[in-house]
Amino acid sequence: MSRIAFAWELGNNQGVIEKMLPIAKKLEDMGHEVTLIVRDLNASAIKSPWRVLQAPVWLSETKGIPEPPLNYSEMLLHFGYHDYKTLLPLVNGWQELFKLCKTEVVVASHAPTALLTAKVMDLPSAVFSSGFSLPPRQDPMPNMRPWLNVPVERLKSSDQFLLKSINQVLAIFGKESISSVSSLLESSRRFLCSYPQLDYYVDRKDDEFFGPITDSGEVNVTARFKKDIKTIFVYLKSDHKDFIPVLEQLNAIGVNALVYSPNISQNLKKKYASKTMIISEKKFDVDVLKRCDIAITYGGHGMVSTLLRYKVPMLVLPTHLEQFLLGLRVQELGIGLVVNSDAPPPSYQPLLQKLLNEPAFKENALKFANEHAANDQHLQVDRIATEIAALSKGNN
Repeated sequence: MSRIAFAWELGNNQGVIEKMLPIAKKLEDMGHEVTLIVRDLNASAIKSPWRVLQAPVWLSETKGIPEPPLNYSEMLLHFGYHDYKTLLPLVNGWQELFKLCKTEVVVASHAPTALLTAKVMDLPSAVFSSGFSLPPRQDPMPNMRPWLNVPVERLKSSDQFLLKSINQVLAIFGKESISSVSSLLESSRRFLCSYPQLDYYVDRKDDEFFGPITDSGEVNVTARFKKDIKTIFVYLKSDHKDFIPVLEQLNAIGVNALVYSPNISQNLKKKYASKTMIISEKKFDVDVLKRCDIAITYGGHGMVSTLLRYKVPMLVLPTHLEQFLLGLRVQELGIGLVVNSDAPPPSYQPLLQKLLNEPAFKENALKFANEHAANDQHLQVDRIATEIAALSKGNN
């Protein structure tokens, strides 16, 4: 039996923890002790029998750091990595948690400081990612905004600034310095759970793709709708800036709309729900998704992967960089369209009509799904869990 800690440090997307749960469950079934150390204790995805602890996170505003961040290093500079004096307390916090849990293996998902602490404590570790938080092994870290012409000197300078803080912390614990930022993300095992066509970065050459993990095993709600008109699935929260315009334009084009909107107010729900618009605070069953003609979504990796599995073209309405990059990949594949959140709001009716009426979108979705039909999530979870368990020194 090994004690395994799953760590989530950065990002506000609870999909990070949802993707870890099937693997955590499998490890528990194998007889291992699992602890979740998470950024947000209130994440609704956390419904587990395991110990759940609050991760050490950077909450202060960082001034004088490049904005917007252009590579992974610049992103970390916003989260306490700009100075070893602010990074060190985060590492100390992770150390205390790993000691408390008697951790033998660290599994990090968007948790670079957990990985740094594993190096300090000589703990075996694994990185689990859909890609954005696991850049390719490149020096310097690649540009995350490929539409911008970023001088390589800028990227190198940011990497060196970050490395200075990291290496000062490593020196305090008597550990060897690292020569590249990609070394921070090196671990005993890297699990890139995505499809190559959905990679957030270009020119990735030496990582194995395992295929996405999308199902947390949650029981979802079903829905009935008219069969003689097109059906659109919508996943948007009511605080999305275009939530109301989207609902109003869906009503205008005369379709079935199945709207999954967590935390929507009862007043909004009452105002817009109708015979052709079903609004739910809970997820719809996958059988419902399979029957939808198109979807509207943020562009989160889990939802995009689920829609692609069920051959559903999509309109992506991102709210941050990671979602926008994935939306660009969907658009490049001819499986959907993406809206730039920094541009003026579009008229959604023409975009939805285009997706509904042009057969190429559905054809490309079918092609993609068929190409990846052999991906078996259960076998994938079994393999990843087995490899993580093997990392424990007690199993070697």
